[in-house]
Order: sequence, then C-alpha cells, then structure tokens
Amino acid sequence: MKHYLNDLIVVLVCCITVAIVTFIESARVDDLQKQLAEITTQLKTVEEVFEQADKLKTRINHVNPRADAQEIAYTILRLSNKYQVDHHQIAAQAEVESSYNVNAIGRLGERGLLQVMPATFKEHGQGDINDWFNSADAGVAYIAWLQRHYSDSVLASYNAGPNRRGKRQIASRYVAKVNRRMEVLR
Repeated sequence: MKHYLNDLIVVLVCCITVAIVTFIESARVDDLQKQLAEITTQLKTVEEVFEQADKLKTRINHVNPRADAQEIAYTILRLSNKYQVDHHQIAAQAEVESSYNVNAIGRLGERGLLQVMPATFKEHGQGDINDWFNSADAGVAYIAWLQRHYSDSVLASYNAGPNRRGKRQIASRYVAKVNRRMEVLR
C-alpha cells in the first residue's frame, strides 16, 4: 500500500509538472501570437504609409517635376502624424501655396512649402525659417493650432488670418482651391 501511495504521488507530481509546463508553453504561445498580431498590424501601417507616400509623390511630380517628391511626401506624412493633421490637407495647402517648391518666397516674406509668415514662424516654429523643413513644421503646427481654436474655418484662418474680419469671404477662392486639391489627393 505504501509503495502504491508513493507511485501515486510520483504520478501526481508528474501530472502537475506536465500541467505547469503545458500552461507555461501555452502562455508563451499566446504571447507569441499577440506579438505576431502586433507585428502584422505594424506591417499593415507601414504598407499604408508607403501607399500614401507613393500617391503623394505621384501628385508632387505631376505638379512640380523638379521637386524632391520623395522627401516632400515623407515630410508631409511625418508632420501629419506628429501634429495629427490630415496629410491630404497639408499636401493640398502645399500645392496651392507653393506648388511644392520648398524654396518659395512670397511677396510678404512667406517661406517654404506652406508659405509660413515670419510672425507665424516665431510663434509656432523653431530654428531657421529658411530651412524648408523647419518652415513646414511650423506651418503644420500652426494648422494644428488653428484646428483647435478655429475648427470651423481653418483654411480661411490660415489664408487670411484667424482674427481678420470677413476672412471667409476674403479666403473663399483659396478655400475652394485647397478643397479641390484635397479631393484630387484622396
């Protein structure tokens, strides 16, 4: 009987060990499955970004064949993500403002893709306004600020100034142009 009890204990310990090992292995498998799902999601996101970049590059090359379409497209996508602004809007505004010319200088001293005014750059930018990436960053930061404060008139505010009386009427052609470009980019 004692021998039988010892055998039973050994079998019970073996069963418990197998159960523990199985549990640990299944937890590892679950962890691996979760990690694989996360990687798959990340790969889909990367594919989407590449598709968006290709669309933007095609449009940029169509509008301005001399532009560095790849650099501009990835900059627009990067800043869009950074400031949570629709990349179609940024691209459309860049097309209307500068035809994707990163070195564009307006008659009032506006600079870069989004034709950022020096005063706007001082408030929303960092670095040198003549560096096209810095001016684009400031422009998108300003657009994000306008979305938080003037959500119903972002484009008109960007074009005419947020506090300007009659800004909707003043900027109506600009708003229509940007909206048409956004439709083309979608």
